Amino acid sequence: DTNLLTNWADKSKVRNAMGYEFLRRCGSPSHYAFPIRMERNGEFFSITDLVEDGGDRFLDRVGLDREGTLYKMYDKIEVASKAVKKSRKDLGTDDLQALIDGLNESLSRDARREYAYDNLDLAATVNHLAAYVVAGISDTGHKNFYMYRDTEGDGEWTPLPWDVDLSAGRRWNSTDKYFDDSSFSNLWIRSPNRLWELIHNTPEFRHMILRRIQTLRKEILLSAADAAAGPDWYKDMVTDLRNQMDPIGIVSDSDLDYTKWGSWGNNDRSRTAASRLLFEWLIPKRSYMFNAARNQGGVSVPADQISLPPLTIETVEFLPASGNQDEEYLVVKNNGGVSVDLSGFTLSGGVDYTFPPGTVIPAGAGNAGGDYIGTLHLVRDANAFRARSTGP
Repeated sequence: DTNLLTNWADKSKVRNAMGYEFLRRCGSPSHYAFPIRMERNGEFFSITDLVEDGGDRFLDRVGLDREGTLYKMYDKIEVASKAVKKSRKDLGTDDLQALIDGLNESLSRDARREYAYDNLDLAATVNHLAAYVVAGISDTGHKNFYMYRDTEGDGEWTPLPWDVDLSAGRRWNSTDKYFDDSSFSNLWIRSPNRLWELIHNTPEFRHMILRRIQTLRKEILLSAADAAAGPDWYKDMVTDLRNQMDPIGIVSDSDLDYTKWGSWGNNDRSRTAASRLLFEWLIPKRSYMFNAARNQGGVSVPADQISLPPLTIETVEFLPASGNQDEEYLVVKNNGGVSVDLSGFTLSGGVDYTFPPGTVIPAGAGNAGGDYIGTLHLVRDANAFRARSTGP
């Protein structure tokens, strides 16, 4: 289950590999991808990107349930028939239609917000959208992503990445289409579909994504100072790929590819284009993400998170009145005035758990009057918790 994709439009020939690697480091389930020398009938044909295909084996490899439902999306989550099923192909699309209906922007924001809490993996969704901002991936949301549902588990949906070659400075425009030599470092939060819009523009979800952006820019993108202190994984990986494709002093695969297929625009070869990626995107991107005033709807990316945020365990329900132990839960409260990213935090003792990437508790009163914002309910079984006859 692999795809061989032309990278003729990406002169650096590293963007697919780097895009998926960036997302993987952010904690997003991602395809493996890398450039290969492809021969046909014993002769050099091209440098090509080998990219894993989506399907049940992909789900297995990234730790998701292969019995879940995976759709490749070709629109803004609006028409179920436009999506292509990559797993559970013998079943219909009623589940996707229910998602489309639940996110319909004709519904009130409160109704869509409640639907999101019950039907989305919010941590994974927040992480996915934050990672795209930090990685500079622009061509998504209106198409070019998967929607995955944990059908046999908690029933929750999450977006997954697909098609990341328009990244690291590349954008589509209406004049040049795909073929634009310009580099853009100022990609920010966009709302190209009903799910993206809900997460970006609902206040507590907005706080979640901005806090996660802060974490990812610091830990994965790296500031200029941290990159200079080393190691700079992004620069090192681009340089390594560049040197494999185009070692100096020999007729390289890059030379053969350029001779056979030529180029476009400024006609850069892969070595020059990869170097431009580092100097014309990576350096300005770091400056943009750390130094420019970044805010969304009047809410800015927060300052660095303190190492010991003010968290408490407020409630432990270990003996449900129903006698169904699957209804157990405990409540973690954020007692501070700013959101807290719990990604990678662990809970140990009577319960052992590691919080997945994108788990953020926004600041709030944590009570009914404040819609319980400021608390996180950690449950033994999501379906049993939602089915409780009495709730916390």
